[in-house]
Amino acid sequence: MMRRQLERYGRWLIVLAVLMAVAAVCAGYILVNQRLSLPFRDTYQVKVELQTVPGLTPGLGQPANVAGVKVGMITGVKLRDGRAIVELEINRGKLPVVRDNAHATLVPNSPLKDLQMELFPGRPPARPLPDGGLIPIARTSVPIDSDELTNALDADTRTFFNILTTGSAEALKGRGKDLRALFAAL
Repeated sequence: MMRRQLERYGRWLIVLAVLMAVAAVCAGYILVNQRLSLPFRDTYQVKVELQTVPGLTPGLGQPANVAGVKVGMITGVKLRDGRAIVELEINRGKLPVVRDNAHATLVPNSPLKDLQMELFPGRPPARPLPDGGLIPIARTSVPIDSDELTNALDADTRTFFNILTTGSAEALKGRGKDLRALFAAL
């Protein structure tokens, strides 16, 4: 009886097993590429205290860099005493230690305000930060938005600045090479 059922439905059982195996492989690939935190990775955590974190959304794989090299990623943001605490997960193989004289800067990665953390890990004789150690607000900085800059100007200066920027578009029309040469000379 059982043998007859296996002969009758055995091929469908094999098809289902193959589909389940393909689904498991696809799920694993997607999870690894979606920055799944695997338990056997050799990482440690560093916290960075910032005054504000405009446009920072953890979980999107925003990098933590040292000299332009990705050494970790931003994993979380919390609010404590009116200040943002940004949590970084650092790969110990890429950056073995962050010292207690480290500096951190939140910098835009693109004009659309995709942010990343630029980390300056510090130097001896400073002691290494413990796992979960904090870089205080005195050694951190955030980007300044252009609207904050213009809002700091008085009304007359803002008007003149607007005239300057709109007039420079006309003045520099067709002179891109000259402007590039000027910036290279500077």
